[in-house]
Amino acid sequence: MKQSITRVVVAGEVYSDNIGDPILCQGLAAELARACPDASLSFLDISARIEGGENKERRSRAFLRVLIRSRFTWLCSLGRALYFRSYLQDVDLVVVAGGHLFMDRSQFPQKLSALVGAARRRSVAVGFFACGANPDWGGHTGRLMSAALRQPNVHYVGVRDPESREIVQKLAGIAAEVNVDPAFGYAIADRPAPEYGVGFIVMHPKKIRSSHGWSSRYIDAFYRDVLHALPSGTLLFSAGSLKDREYLAALKQSPTWGEKFVFDAGQHSADAFIQQIAACKLLISFRLHPCLMALRQGIPVLPIGGEGKTAAILKSLGLPAAPPSGDDLRALLARDEQDWPIQAMRLENPDRLSQQLQGQVKKMMQDIDGRIQRQA
Repeated sequence: MKQSITRVVVAGEVYSDNIGDPILCQGLAAELARACPDASLSFLDISARIEGGENKERRSRAFLRVLIRSRFTWLCSLGRALYFRSYLQDVDLVVVAGGHLFMDRSQFPQKLSALVGAARRRSVAVGFFACGANPDWGGHTGRLMSAALRQPNVHYVGVRDPESREIVQKLAGIAAEVNVDPAFGYAIADRPAPEYGVGFIVMHPKKIRSSHGWSSRYIDAFYRDVLHALPSGTLLFSAGSLKDREYLAALKQSPTWGEKFVFDAGQHSADAFIQQIAACKLLISFRLHPCLMALRQGIPVLPIGGEGKTAAILKSLGLPAAPPSGDDLRALLARDEQDWPIQAMRLENPDRLSQQLQGQVKKMMQDIDGRIQRQA
């Protein structure tokens, strides 16, 4: 059977400054290229960011991006629909590249609904791969997302953990498949010799409050105790978001911590960020995808608990379902440094997950291609 898919768009937070999002998109694109070597691939950022600055974008699209930023809902919706449609001309398939996108009380459902609608108007098939669902999904935006997933041009729905599958089944009536996180498809260079005993990926307190539910007082105490316990020469860095880098820069100016640690508050490419992780013997992180990149390279990790999505994905990988809580981590770091790696998480066979991901992407493409040809 001749393959009908020749032009594919990978959609997601492609150019986000949170480096985990580009890693997802590039990892999935690599697997799509492997599964369909003759297909052309391009990227679409669902938040209307662009690579290389606005001067590289067509003038018409730049105008649509202005509409998307409008405070008037109808103008924003119109701009988003036209913007997506401009990227989907002469395209066979758009694949949404994972992330925690099936959420209530966020803009992701509006963006994804607009993307599915624009694809339908262009007669473009849609697939969702390894997307995470929020447990409180079910309000207006949840219903909007549920309706989008049930559109006739959505040919594949994949989630990234069993908990997300249950939520999608309950609220959208769709039996989604559980996928390996696309980050396991990202190409990683050979690991260099480690330079640092410990790497600590810092997150801005405001983000910790929203994602972990910690109080400001607890966050201050947590950072104080952890930074006190970490050995001199620990690498402090971030996953790239502007707020995280600003907080890291503020820590560097502190007379207490500025001389104790090695700081890197720069904005790096995905490859450079992964090399930073590779330079550590042990990684401590609030964020999920740095943990996954460390586990892929055989580096033990201490993910800091609080986010349900982290616990769900770790469980799906066969790791302990409950990452250390803030109190657990503070207690562990108060012990001898030699005990830290013993309590950390490791993946015994990360290559197995990469191979599993390859098989899932290949099967998704075969399934979608079959549906497209049957509808032709």
